[in-house]
Amino acid sequence: MRDKEEKQDYRFMPEPNLPPLRLIMDSDDTRCRVNENLVNVSELRNQLPELPAETRKRLVSQFGLSQEIAIRLVNENALLEHFNSIMKENENRNSKLTANILINELLTVLNKNKLPFETRMSSQSLGEIVDLLTKIVIGNPNSPSKLVEMLGLFQISDISEIEKICAEVLKQNPKMVEQFLSGKTKVFNSLVGTVAKTTNNRANMGVVVEVLTNKLNNMKSLKKHV
Repeated sequence: MRDKEEKQDYRFMPEPNLPPLRLIMDSDDTRCRVNENLVNVSELRNQLPELPAETRKRLVSQFGLSQEIAIRLVNENALLEHFNSIMKENENRNSKLTANILINELLTVLNKNKLPFETRMSSQSLGEIVDLLTKIVIGNPNSPSKLVEMLGLFQISDISEIEKICAEVLKQNPKMVEQFLSGKTKVFNSLVGTVAKTTNNRANMGVVVEVLTNKLNNMKSLKKHV
């Protein structure tokens, strides 16, 4: 090992590319506006998003939810967004009933029917259901399937129904059909997307692809024989 150098070789050397960091701990940012090298810690703290622990605490204190329910909502970001939107739209809504429908009813329905969380669903429609249940206009769903029926979430898998939908989409989009028949096969994805949009993403996409493929191939064969 080399011998230690003289003590001056160990002196502090400031990094020229890193300017000095000067912090202000109070909320007065007047000096920060005058001197750009000053960093206001309070202002930075206020700009931070709500942390999970803070969100759980807010759900318990503001909405009276149990710690367990608060944890479930925070762990499922899509559920939390729906809950916040529903309650923001009407702060007088029953928060416990809202959380119960989202966690115990809606998730069960979606998992059972293998549906994505985004399937034809809005916070407004869910909020309306909460209001109806609160006013006892309708009874509390005895099974998740009733909630699915109310929201129209059932997946369309019936071939005859999908064939009608696909036929109508092809009829309404002759330009895309002509492009496909002329060899521009990439337009097929647009046709599939149109069916998905028409059915609010409820159609079984596997069946849709099969039906559209058969119909377009039949149209291609007819065109060759003309």
